[in-house]
Amino acid sequence: MSSLSFHFLYSALNSYSDLSVERCYLPGRETLELAVTKYIPSFESATPLTNFDILAFSVSYEIDFINILRILKLARIPLRSSERKDSGFPLVVVGGAACFQNILPLSETVDIFCVGEGEKTIPELVGSYIGNSSRGAGASGAAALTIADLQTKDNFICGERLLDMRSESVVRCAVSSAPRFARSAILTSDTEFSNMALIEIQRGCLRRCRFCMVGNCYGNFRAMPGEEVMKTAAEFLPYTKKFGLMGPAVSAHPQIESIQNFFASNGCDVSMSSVYVDELPDSTLRMLSSGASRNATFGIETPDGDIRSRLGKRLSNQSVLSHVTRASASGMRSLKLYFILGLYDYYGRDGNEEAGDTSRFIEECLDAACAGCRETKLKISVNPLIIKPRTPFFEQSGSWLPDFASLYSDPEYVGIMQERYKTILSAFRQSRNVEFSEKSFDEAVLMKIINECRIPLFDFFDDLFYNQNCNLRRVLKIMESPKTRPSVRAEKKLPSLEFYYE
Repeated sequence: MSSLSFHFLYSALNSYSDLSVERCYLPGRETLELAVTKYIPSFESATPLTNFDILAFSVSYEIDFINILRILKLARIPLRSSERKDSGFPLVVVGGAACFQNILPLSETVDIFCVGEGEKTIPELVGSYIGNSSRGAGASGAAALTIADLQTKDNFICGERLLDMRSESVVRCAVSSAPRFARSAILTSDTEFSNMALIEIQRGCLRRCRFCMVGNCYGNFRAMPGEEVMKTAAEFLPYTKKFGLMGPAVSAHPQIESIQNFFASNGCDVSMSSVYVDELPDSTLRMLSSGASRNATFGIETPDGDIRSRLGKRLSNQSVLSHVTRASASGMRSLKLYFILGLYDYYGRDGNEEAGDTSRFIEECLDAACAGCRETKLKISVNPLIIKPRTPFFEQSGSWLPDFASLYSDPEYVGIMQERYKTILSAFRQSRNVEFSEKSFDEAVLMKIINECRIPLFDFFDDLFYNQNCNLRRVLKIMESPKTRPSVRAEKKLPSLEFYYE
């Protein structure tokens, strides 16, 4: 319930009078044993998942592909879509950001992938299913007819069609020029963003960084009109004054100062999901620093200004440092900086990426922050470069430098990046003003494997789902075994996506 895409899906589906919509979650450790011995229930009425006509998943991260399989397994629903045909099992539909990437691992599990924006896919999906149901087709018949209706349409890929697609296949995806921006559908204290109203105020990205799929899959920058942002926020004011402004480039909203003035005049506590360090006016910095968290997150990516420019962020090191000082002086007490390891290798840059350059630049950022206020702390997040499908880095894999291609294909690639991270970490072990985010490089290993995987994920798992908590290390042990690893990269290419505006 901390995912705004989940709220969007729940709200959009509930707007149809023909649908009864309930929620379900993967059990935590405390309830897993109950689910194994009985079944996974829906949240609202404790109904078994097998009793529903449709199971709809919104997936932002590839690693959740494994959790989809776990839910189906615990719900006693066959993992292979061909085994569910004509048997009364629910239609399995998956949408969300992960569907723009590598969906081949779920190609034999998911009946329908929604690869367009929700404003386009939900009406067609629901309209087709309701229409087929009203003709007396029954659940199985309605599911089969809906798959047949959508398998050749824009914005959809049906699992069976994906298996038959040739490498030159193209799927057209509509991008809405006037999106239906998302907002919280439910306020609750039992989430990471406790009682915070989330509002999507923009979509798409201006910079289109070459490693990032957002700017390359969600189209051009589009912003909710400032008046509409304020009207939406006003509807939440009787219930909360905590707001989260969401989007890949929130600080680039053309009316951000007017929006900020609205929240300030109403005494609201506001945070932003993503900001450009060089685009925040002083007034917005003061607004963010007046909130409870008093922090901001900046994507620095690399200590090399030339590489940063080639990525799509035309921001010099000196500019970064001056803006860090400005943010600290405005009242920010915590600045989170993101770095990516492996970019030196990708661009063939000479130098010591970890101990020499990144560590030194973090030290410079700390000095810049202390120049604004000595109490300011830096929180550092360092991640290995993982090449994502649908990004320029991925599309240009044939032109990678030989040394990088060799390094990236090495099964120990993430481990090598982890050693670089440890070198950086050790340089600041005694610093009270620098804190490093807890990091699991195992997650990066799994993400890399799933992005490269070309065969069904359920081929790797059997009783594991039933008999124990499926932890990350256990999953990696299975997927990295010598027997498994060569088959993961079995030759099959993703279809191309062609985006167009409506």
